[in-house]
Amino acid sequence: MKIKISAGSLKVLVPILFAAAVTLFLKSCELEDSMMCRKATYVNGELESATEWEKYYGLRLEQILDEQDVTIGNRTTRWECR
Repeated sequence: MKIKISAGSLKVLVPILFAAAVTLFLKSCELEDSMMCRKATYVNGELESATEWEKYYGLRLEQILDEQDVTIGNRTTRWECR
């Protein structure tokens, strides 16, 4: 089955597809959907080490926010976001 697209239809279709792609791209990088996060390790409630603060957004930010703290003995590792 062949689909024929006329030049007139193509002139209308291309800008619509381009606008849709740009809209999706901009939506995925909105500033209000981002947070600065770091992974920190505490021993007896005192900060032992931490990564640098880094900006996360989208699916990765959701994964970070859903991740549970890990405690082994007196050592707890967690994500901190602001």
